[in-house]
Amino acid sequence: MESYLLQSSVTLAGFYLLFRLLIIRENNQQMKRFMGLFIAIFCACFLVFPTPQLGSSQNFPLVMQGAIESASAIQSTLSYATEEKVSPWIIIYTAGVCIFSIRFLVGIFGIIQIYANSEVSKRWGFALVETEASISPFSFFNYLFIKKGDAKKSALDPIILHEQYHRDQLHSVDAMLLEILTILFWFNPFIWLLQRDIKASHEFLADDYVIRIKGFDKLAYQNLLFEERTGISFMSANYLSNQTSLKQRFNMMEKRKTHSKASFLRAGIVLCTTVLVTFMTSFSIPSPFRDNMPDIKLFTSTGEIDEKKGISKTTDKIYLRMIPEKDSKFKAYRLSQVKVTFVSDGVGLWTMEGKDVFDFGVKLSEVEGKCALVFEVKEYMTQNKKNQVEKVKLEKPFYLNATVY
Repeated sequence: MESYLLQSSVTLAGFYLLFRLLIIRENNQQMKRFMGLFIAIFCACFLVFPTPQLGSSQNFPLVMQGAIESASAIQSTLSYATEEKVSPWIIIYTAGVCIFSIRFLVGIFGIIQIYANSEVSKRWGFALVETEASISPFSFFNYLFIKKGDAKKSALDPIILHEQYHRDQLHSVDAMLLEILTILFWFNPFIWLLQRDIKASHEFLADDYVIRIKGFDKLAYQNLLFEERTGISFMSANYLSNQTSLKQRFNMMEKRKTHSKASFLRAGIVLCTTVLVTFMTSFSIPSPFRDNMPDIKLFTSTGEIDEKKGISKTTDKIYLRMIPEKDSKFKAYRLSQVKVTFVSDGVGLWTMEGKDVFDFGVKLSEVEGKCALVFEVKEYMTQNKKNQVEKVKLEKPFYLNATVY
């Protein structure tokens, strides 16, 4: 968990800086909105399903390797949950998630409470909620919340168009998604900054729609915004306020909207970077066995086994053993957490586990019919020349498989 949160946060920090460098100064607000959402979702999700690298065998299907790894990962999570102490960082993280979740739910409850205590009618394509509370007009999905009596004011027509644009462009979906991401990554300042920028684009887009598409006078619209302070929404705490200032919105109204080739080129650079990061993540995850561990081999009483050729059932017993390298500072290794799964026709028949052993032995006389043996190493122990012992836990289990014929 800590590794995932750290890597996702660092990735988000890098992409947000790229977003600020290439995208944020563009006046193409729709592009900024979608690129911001893409970056937030990508950084939250791309590490959830990393591409593993396994020790491969020509006699054992790669699909089965993936299935065994997935099953083993679930089993490991369940079995280790009660054995290991919970990290204090996880406790702090969970507390933060709970606090911000409560904040979010309080805001949602505030909206529900206003809806329940107000008059509701159909108008302008909305479910119009007229409340006694002194609020600025705001929309939440297809609900338009407005102060009672203001619906009769024709001067508010630009505000209604503004909120209709928010509804039609599904800006509430963006807001809910960003709220979930800020709950999950509450400790990362870059997710809050990205949320701020995307919400600003929402307001800039709606303002542009009212002025440039619908043709309302800019100065009159600005005066109305100043009076109504539109764009403030009920959400977390008592309100989840859209912090886009009127000054920012007024300044953006003075700029021309652009769709230059350079804008799309910058967006293309960001997209290509995400593809590159995904590619590097998928193919640069080295097997912990090859880089961080001594070699692991299968042996019989007469010598080493070539697992690629398979193992004859006439062999009485096989052993999984760690082999010290030449000139190693360690004189011995011990398998601390190891398991073997017997698989036949894609189904795991049964398993054996061993702890703190130099040789993990399996009697082949206990195997019926043709099957595959999948060895899983989770931990090992080193013993140096001073007989000092240290336990090493692998970040990802190492797998070795062989076919019994």
